[in-house]
Amino acid sequence: MGNKETVSKAMNELFHEKDSTTIGRYWHESYLQHNPSMTNGHEVFIP
Repeated sequence: MGNKETVSKAMNELFHEKDSTTIGRYWHESYLQHNPSMTNGHEVFIP
């Protein structure tokens, strides 16, 4: 699977299927958020 397909799959699983376990599979624990109004890391995505 190429990069574009991987990103598309990850975004679909997280935002459309609302699968929070996606975070651990696709995002690094020290993920740096590029949105200044959100915090870094996994916690921001997990309800």
